[in-house]
Amino acid sequence: MAAHDDVRGTVLLNHLSRACERLSRYASARQWAEQAHHAAETGEDKRGLATSLNNLGRVAYVQQDFAAANDYNLQSLTIAREIPDQRVIASSLNSLAGVATAQGNYADAIDYCQQGLALYREIGDRRGIAYSLNNLGLVAYTQENYGVAIEYYQQGLTIAREIGDRRGTANSLINLGVAAYLQRDYAAAKDYEQQSLTIARAIAYRHGILASLNNLGFVLTAQNDVLAATAAFREAMTISYEIGALSDVLESIVGLARLQLKADNAVRAAELASLVDRHSGETAELRNGELATLKRELGAALSAADLAMEHGTHLDVDTTIKQLLTEIDI
Repeated sequence: MAAHDDVRGTVLLNHLSRACERLSRYASARQWAEQAHHAAETGEDKRGLATSLNNLGRVAYVQQDFAAANDYNLQSLTIAREIPDQRVIASSLNSLAGVATAQGNYADAIDYCQQGLALYREIGDRRGIAYSLNNLGLVAYTQENYGVAIEYYQQGLTIAREIGDRRGTANSLINLGVAAYLQRDYAAAKDYEQQSLTIARAIAYRHGILASLNNLGFVLTAQNDVLAATAAFREAMTISYEIGALSDVLESIVGLARLQLKADNAVRAAELASLVDRHSGETAELRNGELATLKRELGAALSAADLAMEHGTHLDVDTTIKQLLTEIDI
């Protein structure tokens, strides 16, 4: 009876961790997962241990600690295969795919996604199927296969809507907005991101809110709506900073830097570009995406901004964020 109670306690702790993760409360998600991990180890609960490791990996991924995320999910995968637990196996595989995509290991990412998708189909988990399809879309997107990415996103969106998964619906719309933006269909991109933002706000999905806002900021920048773009980036940066999502903070800073460049303030734009470059770490999407675009846009202005680029390598992230939230000269 006592062992049964221990297992139920671990299940509850893991549920609390996942609930906090879905609400973008990552510090709390990590604390609950750590408690679940300890309880599972003490009670020799392999399923609880595998789940807690998967939860720890999800938090580490969002906080851009890819080495830790990879390690947690490999441990989770190994234990889940020993049980075996198909759902945890599939979740760990998808989490490993996210890390591989972020690090630019696309062949591994596709392999992990396809394994996860096959398992979700085998157990009839439609939410998991939609999740895997979205992940396959993200891999295709990072490889600039936008047509393939859109097809995966649309499949994921259809399933998410059919099963009433609002978070999954928001994620698919976010991804479709990015694909439309990269194809310069700004009207469609704006519509997708506004739809996702509405859903994310309704369910208090903070990571969805900030992702929609950042993407909307880039669309509005392309449409020369400087004031609205500035507001979007600043709100996204505020949320990202609060929840500890560094890569999203950096994306907001890139957006604000592009607005500085539009205002002919190449020196400030170069400073911010250098700051982001220093902190972008292993995030392939950021290095190869908007940051790369910003560097190209700086172009000829870079020679006059060399000193600013050097100065930017010494900027402090916390201080810079406070400045960017109050600067009015964009």
